[in-house]
Amino acid sequence: MTNSERASYIRGLIDGLELDPAAKETKVFNAMVELLDDLCLSIEDVEDCVAELSEQVDEIDEDLGLWKRITTIWMMAATATTGTRNLATVFSR
Repeated sequence: MTNSERASYIRGLIDGLELDPAAKETKVFNAMVELLDDLCLSIEDVEDCVAELSEQVDEIDEDLGLWKRITTIWMMAATATTGTRNLATVFSR
């Protein structure tokens, strides 16, 4: 059960009590449930943003892994063709 569903359930419980709408206690309960609804929506927004950011971080991680493999292969090829002593000149070009 999601937080929003739980908040709706609580609202249903309060509505089922058939409290006097003019009573101070009823106003407090209603205000608390409205706050709970707002908090649930905010949490859902944050969870959506976190999921999106997580996907972006995974993509960046994959890209960095690819670049690491490419640079490793390039360094191996440069070392094989120029020798270890001349590798610094290859990188300075």
